[in-house]
Amino acid sequence: ESLRQWVGFEINRRPYSQLLLGFGLCACILSSRALLCQESLKASLNVAERLFESGQDERANTALRALVVQTDEARRGVEQNDRNLLIDYTDILASAHNYLGLIAARHEQFNDAAREFAQVRALQPNFQSIDFNLGLALFSCARYTEASAPLSEALAIDPSNLKAKKYLGLSYVQTGQYSKAVNLLEQFRSSHPDDLDVSLG
Repeated sequence: ESLRQWVGFEINRRPYSQLLLGFGLCACILSSRALLCQESLKASLNVAERLFESGQDERANTALRALVVQTDEARRGVEQNDRNLLIDYTDILASAHNYLGLIAARHEQFNDAAREFAQVRALQPNFQSIDFNLGLALFSCARYTEASAPLSEALAIDPSNLKAKKYLGLSYVQTGQYSKAVNLLEQFRSSHPDDLDVSLG
């Protein structure tokens, strides 16, 4: 079933199997890099200790200085790679939570969907459509006060988002903020005159 048939929620498409594979690979790479760094440092220390124990102080000092330089360069390289991996890992994790939220919404488990979308927002505040999806999930489980903030954010990002205007306006109606609701719902109704939710609101 096409994700585009999941009514209301905005989709950021990515194959789910790719997400799981990428998630696993990033976790393995991060672990292996940490182990390699530890093993490299152990090897460096062992070499230095053997040279010191042999009594060849000058050679030991020279070798140790070289090892310190090499280890520091390796550490900087590992740190940069780990930063890049962390960015990829966060992107994959956020996308996975987004898909879990969409699945929950498809099955009308809106509290679960809201929890997953909130995780996405915490990981990547600029994730595509996350403010609207979180707001709609909160609205759909009658958490109208909580829905207002992410829907307002979605509207600030895209002032032409009519769906955000609709659900933000209806959230205001449900919380008794009628003066805020009127303008938003009128803007929506001008292009959707037959929408029963707005007419009833």
